[in-house]
Amino acid sequence: MLDGVARMNLATFCTTWVEPEVRQFMADSIDKNIADKDEYPQTAELEARCVHMLADLFNAPSSMTTVGTSTTGSSEAAIAQCDENTIAVVVTFGQTFTGKFEDVEAISLALDDLQARTGLDIPIHLDAASGGFVAPFCAPSLNWDFRLPRVGPVSS
Repeated sequence: MLDGVARMNLATFCTTWVEPEVRQFMADSIDKNIADKDEYPQTAELEARCVHMLADLFNAPSSMTTVGTSTTGSSEAAIAQCDENTIAVVVTFGQTFTGKFEDVEAISLALDDLQARTGLDIPIHLDAASGGFVAPFCAPSLNWDFRLPRVGPVSS
Protein backbone atom coordinates (compact mmCIF):
# COMPACT_ATOMS: atom_id res chain seq x y z
CA MET A 1 0.00 0.00 0.00
CA LEU A 2 2.82 2.44 0.82
CA ASP A 3 4.30 1.99 -2.67
CA GLY A 4 1.47 4.04 -4.12
CA VAL A 5 1.76 6.99 -1.70
CA ALA A 6 4.44 9.36 -2.99
CA ARG A 7 4.43 11.43 0.23
CA MET A 8 5.42 8.31 2.19
CA ASN A 9 8.31 7.33 -0.08
CA LEU A 10 11.32 8.40 1.99
CA ALA A 11 13.84 6.03 0.38
CA THR A 12 14.23 7.76 -2.95
CA PHE A 13 16.20 10.55 -4.54
CA CYS A 14 13.17 11.41 -6.65
CA THR A 15 11.00 14.35 -5.80
CA THR A 16 7.77 12.95 -4.44
CA TRP A 17 5.78 16.11 -3.68
CA VAL A 18 6.35 19.82 -4.21
CA GLU A 19 4.38 23.02 -3.86
CA PRO A 20 2.33 24.04 -6.93
CA GLU A 21 4.71 26.98 -7.51
CA VAL A 22 7.62 24.57 -7.86
CA ARG A 23 5.70 22.55 -10.44
CA GLN A 24 5.05 25.77 -12.39
CA PHE A 25 8.72 26.73 -12.19
CA MET A 26 9.71 23.28 -13.44
CA ALA A 27 7.22 23.52 -16.31
CA ASP A 28 8.55 26.97 -17.25
CA SER A 29 12.14 25.66 -17.23
CA ILE A 30 11.68 22.23 -18.82
CA ASP A 31 13.13 23.30 -22.19
CA LYS A 32 16.27 24.82 -20.66
CA ASN A 33 19.51 22.84 -20.73
CA ILE A 34 21.19 23.90 -17.50
CA ALA A 35 24.43 22.22 -18.59
CA ASP A 36 24.73 24.51 -21.65
CA LYS A 37 26.38 27.52 -20.01
CA ASP A 38 26.94 29.29 -23.35
CA GLU A 39 23.26 29.26 -24.27
CA TYR A 40 22.04 29.90 -20.71
CA PRO A 41 24.77 31.96 -18.99
CA GLN A 42 22.61 32.73 -15.95
CA THR A 43 22.72 29.04 -15.04
CA ALA A 44 26.47 29.41 -14.55
CA GLU A 45 25.88 32.39 -12.26
CA LEU A 46 23.22 30.51 -10.32
CA GLU A 47 25.54 27.51 -10.00
CA ALA A 48 28.41 29.71 -8.73
CA ARG A 49 26.13 31.25 -6.10
CA CYS A 50 25.06 27.79 -4.94
CA VAL A 51 28.69 26.64 -4.75
CA HIS A 52 29.61 29.66 -2.62
CA MET A 53 26.62 29.15 -0.31
CA LEU A 54 27.48 25.47 0.16
CA ALA A 55 31.15 26.28 0.69
CA ASP A 56 30.15 28.71 3.44
CA LEU A 57 27.73 26.20 4.97
CA PHE A 58 30.45 23.50 4.89
CA ASN A 59 33.10 25.81 6.45
CA ALA A 60 35.41 26.16 3.43
CA PRO A 61 38.33 28.51 4.19
CA SER A 62 37.44 30.99 1.41
CA SER A 63 33.82 30.36 0.55
CA MET A 64 33.48 33.26 -1.91
CA THR A 65 36.42 32.04 -4.01
CA THR A 66 35.64 28.32 -3.81
CA VAL A 67 35.41 26.63 -7.20
CA GLY A 68 32.82 23.93 -7.83
CA THR A 69 30.33 22.60 -10.31
CA SER A 70 27.04 20.78 -10.42
CA THR A 71 27.35 17.03 -10.90
CA THR A 72 25.50 13.78 -10.58
CA GLY A 73 26.91 10.72 -8.92
CA SER A 74 26.84 8.41 -5.97
CA SER A 75 29.00 6.47 -3.57
CA GLU A 76 28.65 3.00 -5.07
CA ALA A 77 32.31 3.08 -6.16
CA ALA A 78 33.67 3.56 -2.59
CA ILE A 79 37.10 2.03 -2.12
CA ALA A 80 37.36 -1.05 0.23
CA GLN A 81 41.13 -1.03 0.90
CA CYS A 82 43.77 1.71 0.79
CA ASP A 83 47.06 1.18 -1.02
CA GLU A 84 49.39 3.07 -3.39
CA ASN A 85 46.68 2.97 -6.07
CA THR A 86 44.03 4.63 -3.89
CA ILE A 87 43.17 8.13 -5.09
CA ALA A 88 40.57 8.92 -2.38
CA VAL A 89 38.35 7.41 0.28
CA VAL A 90 34.65 8.01 -0.28
CA VAL A 91 32.75 8.71 2.93
CA THR A 92 28.96 8.70 2.90
CA PHE A 93 27.53 11.45 5.06
CA GLY A 94 23.85 10.71 5.23
CA GLN A 95 23.21 7.12 4.15
CA THR A 96 20.27 6.89 1.76
CA PHE A 97 17.92 4.65 3.72
CA THR A 98 18.73 5.54 7.35
CA GLY A 99 20.29 9.00 7.15
CA LYS A 100 23.22 7.74 9.26
CA PHE A 101 26.39 9.86 9.16
CA GLU A 102 29.62 7.93 8.71
CA ASP A 103 32.31 9.16 11.12
CA VAL A 104 34.29 11.44 8.81
CA GLU A 105 36.60 12.63 11.58
CA ALA A 106 37.51 9.06 12.63
CA ILE A 107 38.18 8.08 9.02
CA SER A 108 40.33 11.19 8.59
CA LEU A 109 42.32 10.28 11.71
CA ALA A 110 42.76 6.71 10.42
CA LEU A 111 44.12 8.12 7.14
CA ASP A 112 46.47 10.36 9.14
CA ASP A 113 47.75 7.25 10.91
CA LEU A 114 48.11 5.41 7.59
CA GLN A 115 50.15 8.31 6.21
CA ALA A 116 52.38 8.36 9.30
CA ARG A 117 53.07 4.63 8.89
CA THR A 118 53.31 4.33 5.10
CA GLY A 119 53.67 7.80 3.60
CA LEU A 120 50.40 7.38 1.65
CA ASP A 121 48.55 10.70 1.58
CA ILE A 122 44.95 9.84 0.70
CA PRO A 123 42.23 12.51 0.65
CA ILE A 124 38.57 12.10 1.49
CA HIS A 125 35.80 12.57 -1.04
CA LEU A 126 32.65 13.31 0.93
CA ASP A 127 29.32 12.14 -0.45
CA ALA A 128 27.15 14.56 1.53
CA ALA A 129 24.09 14.45 -0.69
CA SER A 130 21.81 13.87 2.29
CA GLY A 131 23.70 14.81 5.45
CA GLY A 132 25.34 17.94 4.12
CA PHE A 133 22.05 19.75 4.12
CA VAL A 134 20.97 18.79 7.64
CA ALA A 135 24.16 18.41 9.69
CA PRO A 136 25.00 22.15 9.79
CA PHE A 137 21.64 22.66 11.51
CA CYS A 138 21.01 19.52 13.57
CA ALA A 139 24.63 18.66 14.48
CA PRO A 140 26.65 21.91 14.17
CA SER A 141 29.43 20.72 16.48
CA LEU A 142 30.07 17.57 14.42
CA ASN A 143 33.47 17.80 12.70
CA TRP A 144 32.87 16.45 9.18
CA ASP A 145 33.47 19.15 6.59
CA PHE A 146 36.30 21.37 5.29
CA ARG A 147 37.52 21.87 8.86
CA LEU A 148 39.20 18.50 8.35
CA PRO A 149 42.26 18.97 6.10
CA ARG A 150 41.73 15.62 4.35
CA VAL A 151 38.23 16.53 3.17
CA GLY A 152 38.56 17.50 -0.47
CA PRO A 153 35.66 17.38 -2.88
CA VAL A 154 32.17 17.31 -1.41
CA SER A 155 29.18 16.03 -3.39
CA SER A 156 25.98 17.53 -2.12
